[in-house]
Amino acid sequence: MTQAQSEHKTEIKEARVLWDCTLGEADKFAVRLEDIRATMDAFEGRGLKTRFAMVVRGPASKLVTRDPPAQATPELQQAAGRIAPLLEKLVARGLMVEQCGIALTRQKVRQEDLLSSVKIVQNSFVSIIDYELQGYAYLPVDR
Repeated sequence: MTQAQSEHKTEIKEARVLWDCTLGEADKFAVRLEDIRATMDAFEGRGLKTRFAMVVRGPASKLVTRDPPAQATPELQQAAGRIAPLLEKLVARGLMVEQCGIALTRQKVRQEDLLSSVKIVQNSFVSIIDYELQGYAYLPVDR
């Protein structure tokens, strides 16, 4: 079996993964970003191209901002300094990050507070369906 074959002996050239992030706990969100990095490393180590996308919605919307809101918990304020650099490194490696516009309104997050690498989409459900129709594996990030 070559490195570009999965354990199921299917020849693949790239790994397409969609991470659906709703996790609003900053410390756990940072750990999941590390997991995404490790997964990207594993596929690239097998000689595969990675096409990773992340859709952010729900409580996770507060975690992809430049600075935590003034009313943020101490946990969020501490983790914010860890999340932004991790996310930016993943984006530099090709991760596409989309933020649900509906969630921004519901979570009371202003568009101008998002990290510059985060693209706003009107409805994340439409994005999720689009990615799945393109063959992306769906992985929820909710705990």
